[in-house]
Amino acid sequence: MKASFKVVAVALALFVSFSTLVSAASVNIADLKVDTTKVTSSKELVKQSDLIVYGRFDSPLKDYPTSHMVNEKKLVNYVQSFHARMALKGNTGALVRVLTTGVEPLPLPTDPLNKIYSGPIAEGEYVCFLKKVPGTNLYTLIGVWQGLYPVINQKTMALEEFGFSEFGDLTVQELYQKIKSY
Repeated sequence: MKASFKVVAVALALFVSFSTLVSAASVNIADLKVDTTKVTSSKELVKQSDLIVYGRFDSPLKDYPTSHMVNEKKLVNYVQSFHARMALKGNTGALVRVLTTGVEPLPLPTDPLNKIYSGPIAEGEYVCFLKKVPGTNLYTLIGVWQGLYPVINQKTMALEEFGFSEFGDLTVQELYQKIKSY
């Protein structure tokens, strides 16, 4: 009886794995559109987040050129690995795949396109407020830059013009407590 249970368990695990691969393969990442809608408050940022995680982006990424252009520049979707160290909201494994959109060739730092399209995120530690991309195993940053808080010297930093100041200058644990209070 134990042997047949193991066979059924293995078969079920293989089926789930295969189903996940098939559904992921049916989505063309180049066709996905990152929602750039801004949120109006820190409470709304928390409410809209399916996942809030502290961790680290690394540099290996995959790019998926789209068929869209903006100001004579090509829109490109990127998928980057985020290594989650702590979930502040939601449940996740150690690796989260994050979808962002950027433009190529890269615009100058003063170009307004940088406010709309983040492109890939630089290596480093962050707290990310993420929303699941329907039909995929990917997540996007809510409100593009609004959902990204670098952690420098063990404190969060609210990005000028984008981040919510009440989420800045906190330890990850203090931010976790603030999020729980919402």
